[in-house]
Amino acid sequence: MSVILVTDDSDDDIQIPKYEHIYQQIKELEYNFSSIESTVSIVNNPKTYHCRRRYRPQQCLVKHLLTYMFTLLFLINHLHWSIIFFSLSSIKFMSTYASTSTTSSPKLSSSIIKEDEQRRLPIQGSDIDRLCSRTSRAQRTPYEKLETFNQVSLDTFHLNFCSNHTLSHSINQTLFFNEMTENECRKMFEKLIYYDEEARNASKLFFTYMEAIDCASEENRYSIIRADCLQAYRTWTCSVRIPYFHQTQRIPPCQTICDEVERVCPTFRPSDREPLFAGQSLFFCDGNFI
Repeated sequence: MSVILVTDDSDDDIQIPKYEHIYQQIKELEYNFSSIESTVSIVNNPKTYHCRRRYRPQQCLVKHLLTYMFTLLFLINHLHWSIIFFSLSSIKFMSTYASTSTTSSPKLSSSIIKEDEQRRLPIQGSDIDRLCSRTSRAQRTPYEKLETFNQVSLDTFHLNFCSNHTLSHSINQTLFFNEMTENECRKMFEKLIYYDEEARNASKLFFTYMEAIDCASEENRYSIIRADCLQAYRTWTCSVRIPYFHQTQRIPPCQTICDEVERVCPTFRPSDREPLFAGQSLFFCDGNFI
């Protein structure tokens, strides 16, 4: 039971309406009553009060949301566990297969390279006679097909100086197997040998120019490397003099081969296309020898 007191502030200059004063007393009584109820609830449920004091409403909400999220994730993983297990097994199998394939491929490639190096031989005069005679005989005899044998033989032999050029890519195979006579075949191979000797002589001349440059002394230890320069020039001379065929089409040498010589041999890099003077460069990427 509550008692409402109504007072009249007659002594003050400020006049407060009576209904506002009554409303304020009612609010105070409601506040006191709520505090009494909260005290009783604390006595009856101390755990709930401890939780409310520790967590704010926002913290309690976050805690419940995290609980629901973990529960949902657990259910999803439980429902799709077989799919996840299959995916992990597939990934493990693929990674194992990739690792084994990458580790075994270099060994296989190196063995193939070694076998090719052992099987390749420099072309000789007797080899030219044998290849040309069998090719001409295969053209005359329609029942004798030696194209496969000749193809293997062409891949077996290479030129003496330009050893990276095999005979199979240095000739027009369509003309070689179908239209060339035995005499024309010999002339074609003799011309290849002559071009190979030209590349050798050009490399020797270039080596004499390189000997004039002091690259081995202590003062010039940071200059160009002579072996790299000679190898780049040798590759360029062989690509210029020895033809390269893809099926029936001749492929010209790439400009990057000549640019490599200028890059590795900076001493021979030209500054212009004028006639040479003392101190000027000796190498030009114009398709000709120095």
